[in-house]
Order: sequence, then C-alpha cells, then structure tokens
Amino acid sequence: MPRSKVKLAWIVNDNARKATSKRSRESLFKKMREITTLCDVGGFTIVYDPATGEPSTWPEPPLLQQLIARYQSIPFPERLAKMTDQETYLKEKVAKLKDRINRIQRENFEVEVNDIMHQITQNGKPFHTFEDRELTNLLLFTEEKMKEIQKRIKTMEPEVNVPPSDGGEEFNMRVPEHGEDRREYLLKYLEWAKRKLAMEKAAGASSSTKQFP
Repeated sequence: MPRSKVKLAWIVNDNARKATSKRSRESLFKKMREITTLCDVGGFTIVYDPATGEPSTWPEPPLLQQLIARYQSIPFPERLAKMTDQETYLKEKVAKLKDRINRIQRENFEVEVNDIMHQITQNGKPFHTFEDRELTNLLLFTEEKMKEIQKRIKTMEPEVNVPPSDGGEEFNMRVPEHGEDRREYLLKYLEWAKRKLAMEKAAGASSSTKQFP
C-alpha cells in the first residue's frame, strides 16, 4: 500500500516529535552520504536539536571543519550568486507556475478564438449570434493579428502603404463599457477589421511577390 502523505504541521506530542526528529535527521544524513558518494561532491549538514540545543552534524567534526573552511574561502559575490533559500526557491516555483498558467490560458484563448473564426469563415455564422465575451476575445485576437501583419509588411518592404478602409478613416478605438452600445461597437469593429485584414493580406501578398519574384 502507498504511504499516506505526511501532514506538515508541528507535532504536539513531545515523544512523537522527538522520535520524528531523530528519524528524519538520520534519513537526512543518509541522503547526504548518498549524494556526496554517488556524485563525488562535498557537502555537510548541521541540525540543531531544540530540546538539547546541541547540534547534530554530518560528517564528523574534523572533516566538517574542512568543508566549512573550504566554503568560507569562496569569494562572497560568488557564494551569493549560487546561494538559495526556501523563500527564493518558493518564489521561483511560483513564478514558473504563473508562467505555465499564462501559457495554458493563452492556448485556451487561441483554441476558442480559432473555433469562432472557423464558425465565421467556414460555416458563415454571423457576428451578432455570438456572446459578448466571444466577441471581445475575437476583437483582441483580431487586433493582435492586424499588428502582426502590419509589422510583417514593414519588414518585407517599408515603402508599402496599406490604404485605410472606410473611406480613409481609421476606426474609433474608444470602446463603450456596458450594454448594447458595447455590443454594437464590437460588431461594427469586427466587420471593419475583417475588411481591413483582407486589404492588408492582399498588400502583404503583393509585397511578397515584389520581394521574391
């Protein structure tokens, strides 16, 4: 049977706490012996017993003192660069978890928007049948793609000028905050963006033909 997960909390019972302390300390020393032997590295462990106030060490004091002196001989900036503690370790773990969550959220966002785009382009589903949240995500996605296309056009041929749509007027980017006004804005913007994307893609294709005959 698998071992039950240990609850990380202070042990109230004195005898149980002392027994756990002794058992865990011996296990820690055993692991340190394994690491130093298998990996051929130097290392030491010092554990203070709160009951007696006396330290338990591995290895024995003569070798322990040599290792401490060796560690202290390393210049402080070099020691500091490679030093870590529990707080730093936890912060790094939290940062990695946040990055992972952000990547997953981004992947989910793109899957949802691609599904909406498929419904529009392949199934002919009109914009007004989508929910406000879906329209907002589609708007954000469309803006990102428009910026990418514009950046690509400038990279391939800086002289290419993409003509503005809607009679030379750019779209008003002040988004209403609530209700039907916001929804109406989203619908109008997406229709405008759809036309603008088509024009910019056409301009990009023309530029590509000129650059790479």
